[in-house]
Amino acid sequence: MQINGVAEGPDRTISLSLRDNHEHWVILDQSKQALYLNSTGRVLDRDPPSYIHSIVVQVQCTNELVGTVILHEVRIVVRDRNDNAPHFQQPRYYVAVSELTPVGTTIFSGFYGNNGAADIDDGPNGQIEYTIQYNPRDPTTNRTFDIPLTLFGSVVLRERLNYEEITRYMVIIQANVSDLFC
Repeated sequence: MQINGVAEGPDRTISLSLRDNHEHWVILDQSKQALYLNSTGRVLDRDPPSYIHSIVVQVQCTNELVGTVILHEVRIVVRDRNDNAPHFQQPRYYVAVSELTPVGTTIFSGFYGNNGAADIDDGPNGQIEYTIQYNPRDPTTNRTFDIPLTLFGSVVLRERLNYEEITRYMVIIQANVSDLFC
């Protein structure tokens, strides 16, 4: 803190104290005129269930020589850490597609909105990207389907379907936090 004066000892000219220190998140060291975060035994987390976005305290500075009081507001902004993985809202998603569907058609856009994966991290750390993973039990999946716009997760048909050869595909889609923002 940039407060002029001596806060301890026989030549003390000021005294410092904390006001509005809810849940005692901040510790004041008068001699060093420094504030420390007190997170011992608890988690400072921006995500649920804590939802701590900022901590605001006031440092009260009293001039011991003339008795004037000045309040300094200190705001600690808690940044989000990417500490949560995305989770799909449903265990499985199904879609029926005609073998006459033209190549390039979007056959599934069900991840858009609240139906896809969710990540409780805030802002860019919660931005989800969808990719098709290789399925060893169904190796044709990767050449047959694609997700060209990974942030939307819409599945597009890349190759013509032939019901006589394959009647069912199992597409494995992975949700990750987007590398564009991390």
